[in-house]
Amino acid sequence: VPKSIARLQALLLLNLTGNPMTALPDDIGLMTSLTDLRFDSTKIRRAPMSIGGLTNLRCLLMDAQLMEEPRAELCMCGLQMIISYMQKFDRTYETKSLD
Repeated sequence: VPKSIARLQALLLLNLTGNPMTALPDDIGLMTSLTDLRFDSTKIRRAPMSIGGLTNLRCLLMDAQLMEEPRAELCMCGLQMIISYMQKFDRTYETKSLD
């Protein structure tokens, strides 16, 4: 997925299921309209902390048991817990909130 995808700020659904990719763009958190993000059945093992900026996200599909960050245990706690955790570490979210 090209980094420029973050410019699609009105995009609601991003379905990357089955894509052979190994990483999400770091600035994916700038896609603030995104309500549905799916990257299950990929080789992604780390989600960027910028996901904490996806405050409209209602559906997040990933291979939770295979994730290294956030840890699988956290992934099993649900979307709100993941978003809260990532907001604590995401500098993009903090900067964006100050604008």
